[in-house]
Amino acid sequence: SDNLFHPNSFDVPNLGISTNNNWLKFKLTNNSDQEEFILNLSNPIINEVELYIVRNNVIEHTKNTNYSPVRNRKYKHQFYLFNIPLQSNESITCYLKLKANEQILAPISIYTSRQILPVISEADAKSGIYLGIMMVMLLYNLFIYFTVRDKDYLVYCHYIFWVALTQATLLGFS
Repeated sequence: SDNLFHPNSFDVPNLGISTNNNWLKFKLTNNSDQEEFILNLSNPIINEVELYIVRNNVIEHTKNTNYSPVRNRKYKHQFYLFNIPLQSNESITCYLKLKANEQILAPISIYTSRQILPVISEADAKSGIYLGIMMVMLLYNLFIYFTVRDKDYLVYCHYIFWVALTQATLLGFS
């Protein structure tokens, strides 16, 4: 029912914490000459994502989940990526069903098949730089510990390790 959906004015919808399914509805109209689009939901800690596309009263369904390995997905990436074929001047209605055990942020974007690779490559490069800096900090503080034998450096190494692991998990790498 359309009256169950409320307009969202935020760039990234925040659906809060709920054990229930959360639904997003949006309409797409192709005003270009491209016919192949990719929906990018760049929040890898959502447990289950299902995309329903309503086209001419026919429903197409695609599902991705964190419970199966990334290698089983069409796009081998930690982000949820879905193909959306859309003819020129065609309009469709899309429904996203989201389920997670934690707060659901839904950063959704739509790209052409040529645009998506640079976008996810840049996100992965930034994540890699951050995790690399954290690794260097960990090794540096381990080196200082073995040099001066001050146990405070082990505490700091412990802290850096868990912060880096938490960030790697939130980025979908763990």
